[in-house]
Amino acid sequence: MLTTLTISVYFAVSETQKEIEEKKIEVARELDRVFSSLQNPIKIAILSFDEALADEILSGLLLTDFIKKATIIDDYGNVLSEKSKAYGTEDSSKLLTFILGETIREKRQNISFSVGDTSSVGEFILVYDYHQPFLALFDSLYKRIIITITELFLIVLVYLGIFYYLVMRPLSQLKTQVKGLNIQGSEDLILNSIETHEKDEIGELIDVFNKQFAYIHTLFEENEKALRNTEASFDTLQSLIETLPHLIIVHALDKTILFVNKAFTKEFGFSAEELLGKSLNDAIYANNDSTKKVMDDANEEVVKTQQPVLIPEVTWQVKNGNYITIEMRKLVIQFRGSPAILTVGVDVTERKEHQARIQHMAYHDSLTSLPNRHLFIDRLEQALLRAQRSERYGALIFVDLDNFKEINDSKGHFAGDTLLTGISKRLKEIFRDEDTVARLGGDEFVVCMTDLGKSKPEAKVVVEDRAERLLKSLEKPFIIENASVQIGASLGIAFFHNHDASASELLGYADMAMYKAKEAGKNQIMFFEKSMAESIARTTELKDDSRRAIDEDEFYLVYQPQVHAVTNKIIGAESLLRWNHPTRGLISPAEFIPLLEDIELMPEVGTFVLKTALKQTKEWLLADRIDDSFKISINVSPQQFRMSNFPVIVNDIIERYEVPPFMVDLEITESMIIDNIDYTVAAMKELRSTGVHFSIDDFGTGYSNLNYLKKLPLDVLKVDQSFVRDILSDPNDTAIVRTILAMANQLNLRTIAEGVETPEQLASIKEMGCHVYQGYLYSPPVTSADFEHLLNENYEEMNT
Repeated sequence: MLTTLTISVYFAVSETQKEIEEKKIEVARELDRVFSSLQNPIKIAILSFDEALADEILSGLLLTDFIKKATIIDDYGNVLSEKSKAYGTEDSSKLLTFILGETIREKRQNISFSVGDTSSVGEFILVYDYHQPFLALFDSLYKRIIITITELFLIVLVYLGIFYYLVMRPLSQLKTQVKGLNIQGSEDLILNSIETHEKDEIGELIDVFNKQFAYIHTLFEENEKALRNTEASFDTLQSLIETLPHLIIVHALDKTILFVNKAFTKEFGFSAEELLGKSLNDAIYANNDSTKKVMDDANEEVVKTQQPVLIPEVTWQVKNGNYITIEMRKLVIQFRGSPAILTVGVDVTERKEHQARIQHMAYHDSLTSLPNRHLFIDRLEQALLRAQRSERYGALIFVDLDNFKEINDSKGHFAGDTLLTGISKRLKEIFRDEDTVARLGGDEFVVCMTDLGKSKPEAKVVVEDRAERLLKSLEKPFIIENASVQIGASLGIAFFHNHDASASELLGYADMAMYKAKEAGKNQIMFFEKSMAESIARTTELKDDSRRAIDEDEFYLVYQPQVHAVTNKIIGAESLLRWNHPTRGLISPAEFIPLLEDIELMPEVGTFVLKTALKQTKEWLLADRIDDSFKISINVSPQQFRMSNFPVIVNDIIERYEVPPFMVDLEITESMIIDNIDYTVAAMKELRSTGVHFSIDDFGTGYSNLNYLKKLPLDVLKVDQSFVRDILSDPNDTAIVRTILAMANQLNLRTIAEGVETPEQLASIKEMGCHVYQGYLYSPPVTSADFEHLLNENYEEMNT
């Protein structure tokens, strides 16, 4: 019915719109015809100033119904004639205005001499009622709409009558029958057929209902049978639950105990008869007030949410007085047709004890059972807060055993562990109960002492006493495996007061003081001073600055000439790294090189040195400042040399700058060789195969193991400047230099003496057979530009 109505309205609206558009076109054409037919008569009337003709034209024009006013104006703007008749909006409506727009409209036209002429002899103005031509059309439309609505209304009435007779009436009869059935109590569930509807959809629906009712009856029978089977198997299920190791109890919402299994009664020490039918409050909640509140809250929550509730841990005092810890889950169930709460518990007493042991292991040293670093830091932070509140001094003592590694290596780890255990016992005996003694790891122990006094001198007396007693205690030998073992310790002490340092900072201060004690000869006590922290702070700041220095191009190279002692010709140069700090100025390599190694930046900086040195060497070659007999020496750090791709990096840089490999001399140290002799030999041979040369820098200052000299593809031994400096005054240094030079000669190795500063030193090394030197006698390390000047001067000197 809605579809019919919608379609009818749609077509009626479409047809109406079409008729309106056609009428609009008709009106527009009528206006165009009027203006076209009156063009010449109006032109004649204007040109002849014939007002009578103009009046006649306009009077005839006003006979048209919808034209309300007409005006003829000459080219001077004077009204030649104007005619009008009464008009208004009494025939207009809001609907017409909505559809057609404004009622009264005006149309103007210039009167010209001829067609296409732009000059004007006057103007013709027409005012008309735009709605009037449409009145008859809209009147017809109204009538058609009324007829259409009437027809539709009658059709709807017919449809409703048919629908009621064919659908609603039989459905109502069917509903009455269904409501009158007793589905649960009747064995004969049948709906009667409705007259005249046996063969249609209503009849089929009744057949479907009857089949479903028969199926429902079958389900009732099966359900009753299943219920009987369920009740029969309840005892079997109860027997099964009795054998479960879990603690199971069921109680009503009023706390009356309905069921307990054997595991529950055994754990709590009751018999089932003592519990069944009793209240939880009178039975198992006795002497467990705190537990009762936890359980009551859980019962309330599980009933309210109808969701399982977990109680991770609850402690019970059982009948024999012992305490057990149980993990419980609660949920609401139906027990014999009534709501109840099922509680399933697991005894976690042993697990909790095991967790406690694990917790202890997590915060204590496994060997000595002393607090470990994690627990110690926590206690130290608490001690700092107490010191701040009480305004009393505390102290941190860092204990590091002297020469423990030698004892551990020589006597074995068992002896080392036994020694550490014995030391931990003596530490606990010497220090107070309120002091915290901890093992940080290895052979490092630390002690936190609190409440030492209101002043630092007062606190220092107490700390010194305990520290000296510790050193004196360690003088007593330890008996390990029937052997006497004696050990000392270096102690670093830092005071704290008013929380002026964090726990980690304080630990660092005590550690600094301990290292100063080591440097002072071991088995010493050293107190932390601010100067130590300032030194560390400078080091830390320089570490941070060194990372930035790479990006800011603060690192640069200087070059020290290597000179032939006989000809005085510059035959090479050692490239040396320098750091021009933006605020501190030049920083000594002895200070910043260890920092770069400590933060593992040497590989990156070492690559920078390789690139810069080889790039500069290439520039000197292209400028004919040097020839291919020149050697550029480049120091290689241990970290850089140990990189697995170090040979590849060196070869790539050499190829990039197109420097002959035999001009490159890489300087390594003895410590690099000792660390991993096999890798060192392999890496050196790989580079040596391309033509790169190798020198050992500072030879004689390290292990001076002669065995590796025959294994390594070396070219040069550099005699350290510490031997050259006193070569004229110290016979031992003279002997060492002679030995090094003689050994190099036997191995066909070239030698370079470093640190030659006087002509006498030069004469001495020449007499001993060393023909290449470098040092301040010829030139200190200089910039690349100054080195070019030295090359030029040397070239001129060689050719004069």
